Amino acid sequence: MARHRIATVTERVLPVDVTAANSLLRFIANENISLVVADGYGHSRLGEWAYGGVTRDLLAEIPVCCLFSH
Repeated sequence: MARHRIATVTERVLPVDVTAANSLLRFIANENISLVVADGYGHSRLGEWAYGGVTRDLLAEIPVCCLFSH
C-alpha cells in the first residue's frame, strides 16, 4: 500500500470492552478509519458458540469497508 502512497496505521488493540470485536469497532470509530485489512479465520461450531468469533462479528457489524484474507 505504501507503493501507492496510501497512509497505513498498524495498531495493536487490546480488548477493553465486552468482546474483542466491540473493542475493534470502538477503535475504528474513534480513529475515523475508512478501511480495515485483517486476517479472517474460523473455529469449530462449538468453539464459535462457546467463545464467539471476531471475524463473524466484524463482518456482521463493521461500518466501513473491510478486506479479509485467510
